[in-house]
Amino acid sequence: MNVERYEYAVNPTVDCIQYEFYSQGPNGMIKKIIRFDEFSDNSYNLSFGDSTPKTETFSDLTTSNNEDTEMVLGTVANTIMEFTNKHPEATIYAEGSSPARTRLYRICINKHRKIIRKNFYINGLLMNGVWEKFRKNGKYIAFAGTRKNLYI
Repeated sequence: MNVERYEYAVNPTVDCIQYEFYSQGPNGMIKKIIRFDEFSDNSYNLSFGDSTPKTETFSDLTTSNNEDTEMVLGTVANTIMEFTNKHPEATIYAEGSSPARTRLYRICINKHRKIIRKNFYINGLLMNGVWEKFRKNGKYIAFAGTRKNLYI
């Protein structure tokens, strides 16, 4: 996926795969963390947010307002590609930490859906708990993606 992104580093930890990068904007350099946590066989929760150095964790509730949302989401998308290159059977689960963020992710998926669909099967979770194939105007509370087998 050729989208504008930040350079990032992989930091495998004991319990997850973690990527780190720095957002650059009017609020300075802000360390961001992207995590893939396995919650069942080949199913991973995707989470990301601002690093909180005092606790060596991150917050997905912080709004950094660094005017680089596209770059940040492009970086997240790139790590998903890299992660699924190494874990092709993985299903990636993601939801926003608020309805507004989930809507932002839906808009971003929709904007890039033609590129995304070349590489992934994408589903959206409806309010009634039913998963469906991602639709342009679907009202989803979460998303799940699985890499297509490109070698068939």
